[in-house]
Amino acid sequence: MDEQLILNEFPEFQELLIKNNFFEEQDLLDLLANCGPDKENQLTVIIANIELRDPTEIERFAQIMQSSGLAIEDTNRPSDETDSSLTNLKNQWMIRFKDLLSTPKTLGDNFTVKNATKIKSNKYGDVYSMTSRPRGFCVIIDNQLFAGTTLPFRTGSRADAYRLSDVFSQLHFDIKYFVNKTSHEMKNLLQNVIAMSEQLVEHDALAVVILSHGIKDEIYGTDGKTIAVDTILEFFNNQNCPALINKPKMFFLSACRGCE
Repeated sequence: MDEQLILNEFPEFQELLIKNNFFEEQDLLDLLANCGPDKENQLTVIIANIELRDPTEIERFAQIMQSSGLAIEDTNRPSDETDSSLTNLKNQWMIRFKDLLSTPKTLGDNFTVKNATKIKSNKYGDVYSMTSRPRGFCVIIDNQLFAGTTLPFRTGSRADAYRLSDVFSQLHFDIKYFVNKTSHEMKNLLQNVIAMSEQLVEHDALAVVILSHGIKDEIYGTDGKTIAVDTILEFFNNQNCPALINKPKMFFLSACRGCE
């Protein structure tokens, strides 16, 4: 078992999930097997999995978490305390519950992507091949909470991210979902995608979705610093990302781009 799994660090959290019938133990381990060591990402995957079930399950989960004490924001944390994993876990849960409670309980009927009834010939070179499994990576960066008081909490962003994740999953993309990343972290994770050239060369496409605040032609990281849209696009040009030459690269940037 990966020593970085959140379940190892917080066994009471694993017990809560299993005892209350949210997961079988092995199913939970399998779900987190490919999440990497980022505990915030592991939390996001767990919530997303529960939320895609019966709508009442995520509300039951929220109530149980709150009553357990695992989701109580620690406002008495000493300012010079630089490393408290349990405090960080509790505060991460508070971010998610704040968004969960502010999102309408009814998000509409589940959306199902319809299969194409006819495949257009690429004889004339105007159709991209879309046959690989997965089709490609769909990188979703969902910035909700920002440092300081200038940039407000992005209410409802979580729901948008989960909807997009669901749609691109149905389109056979491999979802890479990240929450609350600084400008530097955003650059790093996009460059990490480029570094996976052996996988990219087997893919037919790439999708990048960034949900955040923005100004003009720049997008904010959670640290209040920006990354230029042109910089994001240049990461995946032919020179920097040759594995995706002649393949469609789709960028969906949902961010306010000015005050007017």
